Amino acid sequence: MTKWRLAGEPSLEELLSDEIMDPVMRRAGLDGAELRRRLAELARRLGERANREPSPSCCCGASVG
Repeated sequence: MTKWRLAGEPSLEELLSDEIMDPVMRRAGLDGAELRRRLAELARRLGERANREPSPSCCCGASVG
């Protein structure tokens, strides 16, 4: 198994290099490049959402960020 840093969370590179990730990603039908692409898209969409004004129809008043 890959040794992870003790402080904080592992980086994406550390996670992808861990031997357990190969069978997990295969089972999900992904490879490292596809996972990176999907995570980048998710980050972009969350960033856009955080920069929008809250909707007046939102009953909770919560915001992302």
